[in-house]
Amino acid sequence: MKVSTNAGLFLWAAERYGDRRETYFDTSYYLHIGIIALYIEILSIDVTSNKAWDEAHPAGTLLNDLIELSIFSYADYIDNGYQGEISWEAKKLSEMTTEDFRLIRPDFSFYFKKTPDVIDEHRLKFKIRMKFAFPEEQVYEISCIPTRSIR
Repeated sequence: MKVSTNAGLFLWAAERYGDRRETYFDTSYYLHIGIIALYIEILSIDVTSNKAWDEAHPAGTLLNDLIELSIFSYADYIDNGYQGEISWEAKKLSEMTTEDFRLIRPDFSFYFKKTPDVIDEHRLKFKIRMKFAFPEEQVYEISCIPTRSIR
């Protein structure tokens, strides 16, 4: 996704998410390079494979319960008056809510908690539903041979 340099869009997003810290506009541009967030609201992410993952996940069924999503969100920090710690959080994709996707950095990561029963090339399809975007659903596909899982 692109990072917008459009001032009007920046102000719209800042107002929408309650980010009204005036000093933000006075600080160095370089400080903000590392603290960008997606201004588009992600509603949901669904992941499927063209092949069976295991007996409970035949081809074409959701794999969200097998995937851990690692995200970095600024939402609680802003909501708490710019107080507290900001850190990476990991949660099963099947447990993610729209609120969990709010003000996340664009470099989130997916980790499979289990390898497929049969190691073979899979074509994974990521459907990302978004608010204030056209089209509302973006689809990305990758081919891979999943050989490792995390616990």
